[in-house]
Amino acid sequence: REVNEGEIPISIINRKRGNETFESKLYGDWQTIPIKILEVVDGVIPSNEHGNIEIWNGNKRLLPIGTSLVETTKSMAASKIAVELGIQHRRALFGFEDRQGTRCPVFGGIVVLQEDVDVVKTALDQVEHDDELRKESIRKAKILRKWQTLVSRILTRLSLKERYNA
Repeated sequence: REVNEGEIPISIINRKRGNETFESKLYGDWQTIPIKILEVVDGVIPSNEHGNIEIWNGNKRLLPIGTSLVETTKSMAASKIAVELGIQHRRALFGFEDRQGTRCPVFGGIVVLQEDVDVVKTALDQVEHDDELRKESIRKAKILRKWQTLVSRILTRLSLKERYNA
């Protein structure tokens, strides 16, 4: 819900976090109106003043009409893919969390126009697949180095035993 203009809060709660004090203003139901769901106008995705779309707790009903959410834990990678493909997008803000006493935003994916969803998902799946292949090749290279080290040490030990008849 959204607070009506000119409304005075019923109560104000002061909270302390670290050395700072924060005010929380509380309003009654009669002082608020339902949030207006935005729409895509002329192919432009609306956003807040920070260039994000607020989708609190993953509530897809808050998405602007004509858009779709591409959920991923790698929202920066998804954003980068959309930029490379030239697809208009906005990051999806799911809320905030405390990290070592600091409030940090939590992003849960990107919001794109409905006609671009399949392209972005396909590209994201491909990037994730390539990332898995890269991780697997790194893992195999580590295993190979360990085996080479083991065999080298065994051969060294055998040659020393043979040389000194131990």
